Amino acid sequence: MSRIAYDPDAAAEAVSVSRSTIDAAIRSGDLIARRLTPKAGSKVLIGHDELKAWFDALPTRHAS
Repeated sequence: MSRIAYDPDAAAEAVSVSRSTIDAAIRSGDLIARRLTPKAGSKVLIGHDELKAWFDALPTRHAS
């Protein structure tokens, strides 16, 4: 079975970006994350589909 969710470190590794890039995307609302409980300090998880949608929405670069 493939992964259905990632913590922010694993999400960053999965798409080859820094953890701070993932954190910034979550703060800006561009990347949807979920908490296991509503309390501060609760584990943050990012669904596979949300991570893929965020990645697919990143700007593309075409060869010159």
